[in-house]
Amino acid sequence: MNDKKSFDLLMQILRFVICNNLNAPHLGSDECLNAFAAAKKHSVYQIVSYYMLNNINNLSEELKQSMEHALDYVNYRCVKRDFLIDEIKRVFNENKLPFILLKGCVMKQYYPYEYLRTSGDIDILVHHDDIEKAKRVLVSVLKCKQGITDNHHTSFRSQLGYNIELHRRLYDKTYGNYKADSVLKQVWNYADSVRKSGYEYVLRDEMFYYYHLHHLMRHFERGNCKIIQLLDLWLLNHCGDFDRKKREALIIKGGMKVFAEAMISVSEKWFSGKEETDTAEIESYILSGQESFILNQLQKGQTKTGYLLRRIFCPYYQMEYLYPRLKKYKILLPFCHIHRWFRLFNPAVRKKKKQEFNLILKGGESAYKSVSLILEKTGIKDTM
Repeated sequence: MNDKKSFDLLMQILRFVICNNLNAPHLGSDECLNAFAAAKKHSVYQIVSYYMLNNINNLSEELKQSMEHALDYVNYRCVKRDFLIDEIKRVFNENKLPFILLKGCVMKQYYPYEYLRTSGDIDILVHHDDIEKAKRVLVSVLKCKQGITDNHHTSFRSQLGYNIELHRRLYDKTYGNYKADSVLKQVWNYADSVRKSGYEYVLRDEMFYYYHLHHLMRHFERGNCKIIQLLDLWLLNHCGDFDRKKREALIIKGGMKVFAEAMISVSEKWFSGKEETDTAEIESYILSGQESFILNQLQKGQTKTGYLLRRIFCPYYQMEYLYPRLKKYKILLPFCHIHRWFRLFNPAVRKKKKQEFNLILKGGESAYKSVSLILEKTGIKDTM
């Protein structure tokens, strides 16, 4: 079965489970294997596992066990996530720290079952002036291990093995002074307290929607946009009552109108089956994953040699993320590079790197130009 057929099957399953489409896809044994493989590639395997275990009777014992294991793992992760969220709420309230939960921690409520929306991190926003206090609370009270700090967040690892990202702002300064970022500077003006006596805040619908689009745009621009982000967008547009005018006002203010329309068109095609506009190029860009990321980097003017050197000798900030001990012992940097190179002895890693290098060497001017045209077509340059 080709990738197109596998992707179409995946979309049918997502529509049935998440989007209330009444047409349940009927899958043979080979189709089940291909749909599950596609789901793992696009990080929605938990949704496909749920569908097949509840709707397909002729699953092989091996595939059934794989899916049961996948759902057990997801459930286990979600229990840890929810427990940690409750603990964060408790200690931040006790220490009088205003905070806002972001991304998947909020999006999960829009899914039929919360465990169908997984998230790799717990994202929290605090006031810039409270960032050091919040760090101390996470380390001293919740016993989290602090990781790297960049210009908009600090990462932590909890004792439960879950990642926490503590944000001081909702935009990344390394991507330039974007017009779209100006709206996010007012984020606290669009936040309401959950309880009068508490310190937890929630974003109003229009700002949560804007932030989701902004985050999606940054992933799209870097060439690592995910299907789950488009599914989130579809759910936000089909969640019932919301003030469309308020959403549109913020989108226009941030210069994201063209991008929003393009992403909504893709999400409606994938999850509602609508094909009112031609989105084939944008879909291909999203689904090509690593290829789009590489071409995106090269179309910005980085030479092939420069890109290859950066992949062989990672910038220091990336190495510090991979090897936190470098913070104290920078002299270990050469040994960390060597340790990283030894990963090539892993056949899976070696295969992936070989594909990446082949793409770089074969890529031509026309391929780089096509990425630039897609970024222009989706209006990303309007946000600068």
